[in-house]
Amino acid sequence: MKKTKKILISVFTLVFCFVFLLSFVSAKDNQSERIGNFNNPKGRVFSAAKRGDARYFPENSAEGIRFCAEKGIDIVQIDLQKTKDDKYILMKDTNLERMTLHRDGSSSKVNIKDETLENIKQNYLLKEGHGGPLAKPTKLQIATFEEAIDIAKNRCMLLVDIDFNDAFAVNNIVKNKGATDFVILRGAKNADEVSKFTKSAGLPACPVSSVYTQSTKGSAKKFSDASITAGANCVTVLSSKKSPFKQKTTDILKDKGRAIVDMSSPELCGGLEDNEKGWQEMMSAGFGIIESDYPIELAQYLEQTTAKRGSLLALINNVEGLNINAYSNDSAKKLQNALSEAKEKTQVLKTPLNELKKASYDLQEAVYHLEIRTEQDDKENRNKIITIVVFVIIAVVTLGGYFLFRKKNPKAQASNKKKKTNNRQTK
Repeated sequence: MKKTKKILISVFTLVFCFVFLLSFVSAKDNQSERIGNFNNPKGRVFSAAKRGDARYFPENSAEGIRFCAEKGIDIVQIDLQKTKDDKYILMKDTNLERMTLHRDGSSSKVNIKDETLENIKQNYLLKEGHGGPLAKPTKLQIATFEEAIDIAKNRCMLLVDIDFNDAFAVNNIVKNKGATDFVILRGAKNADEVSKFTKSAGLPACPVSSVYTQSTKGSAKKFSDASITAGANCVTVLSSKKSPFKQKTTDILKDKGRAIVDMSSPELCGGLEDNEKGWQEMMSAGFGIIESDYPIELAQYLEQTTAKRGSLLALINNVEGLNINAYSNDSAKKLQNALSEAKEKTQVLKTPLNELKKASYDLQEAVYHLEIRTEQDDKENRNKIITIVVFVIIAVVTLGGYFLFRKKNPKAQASNKKKKTNNRQTK
């Protein structure tokens, strides 16, 4: 009996280890795919969770990062603040009041720069969600930047909002953790800040996103061009106006970098809502990373988009196998037009779901309405061929007659030469 029990325990342990190893390898493969696509400006659209998903865990929490990573979100956006002893913690505000309570239940009206990391860890707990005066406290501690990196490794990427004066210090932390391939630093306000970082940070260095806001001088297009030229990998566009979110802005980045949009508030994304309609509009405009307060729904939408692209590619492959000459001229032309449109939509990985659905529908309709070629079609084709042949013959005869005429009339040739000589002398 004891021997059987030992065998069962051993088998269970082996199965557990195998499943754990399999999940680890799978996660690592997903992260490799993610990083590869991020580095390809024409790659697929990425989902980004705004400070994690505050519907389930406090914003900027370690638990929120882990939750989003487990749900397959590509990127988790976080904010950093520096403590009195030069450590970095995850927090949007420069003080602890909105997002924490003291362990004794009292308010935490303290500035982060005046507190050490040890004191913050020992005395303060995060509030739920987005915090505020009515939010309940949790039992969760404030996370450090290093803890966030450890959680994200092999699971997701991090988009880190910082005071760009801290860019070198933050980059060194990331470099020491061997995480420069999946941590993006955001906060550069202009091309000069980008250039200073990219030239001095050394290798390896984190990819960088500059930030265009409504108060930035000049157009989003010019700002994006300058940022990418200076070495930025991404440009984040934030504005309540619609004009910065047009295709002309993202066209600058087409082969060089990615455009990021924050859809957590209409004031940040041209008045659009953080929903499927808004996501589709931004994808059509060429934005490759979408920040959302609904990251799970966004990730599911992007998965559906990928699936629809796959099914449309299969449909295209089947249609290309059809003998187009067997069908009437009009129906064959409509099919070719629908096929060309479908191919164009599948070639762009930022094409939204609604456009892929329409292309698929139009192509299926064109196939459904194909008509078998008739004698009238054959007659029309013969007439077209005859017309083309006649035109060719006329052109050949005309050209032949012209050259023959010139050859038999040396006076005309001499006259032409004399004219050319006179023209040269006049000049």
